[in-house]
Amino acid sequence: KVEGNYAYVTAYSTNSLDVVDISNPAAPFETATTGGSNDLHGLWAIEKIGNTVLVSGFNNGGVGTVDVSTPTSPTISRATTSSTWIG
Repeated sequence: KVEGNYAYVTAYSTNSLDVVDISNPAAPFETATTGGSNDLHGLWAIEKIGNTVLVSGFNNGGVGTVDVSTPTSPTISRATTSSTWIG
């Protein structure tokens, strides 16, 4: 998901949301990451609403919200998991 100078990217293999600075399209760089989260295992879907990024995890049916009001410091606000596969 792209908004302004930032691209918000789910990283399936590391279970994280990465924020990439794209202000210079010839030289994008990662500015921040949420780091791995077992609650958001296998992230694959994303939507941004205001300062919140909604993400869902493929492997455990997890759904979470990430506060990106400061794009260089994203914070997982809430994460849930499901024992039932959602697909």
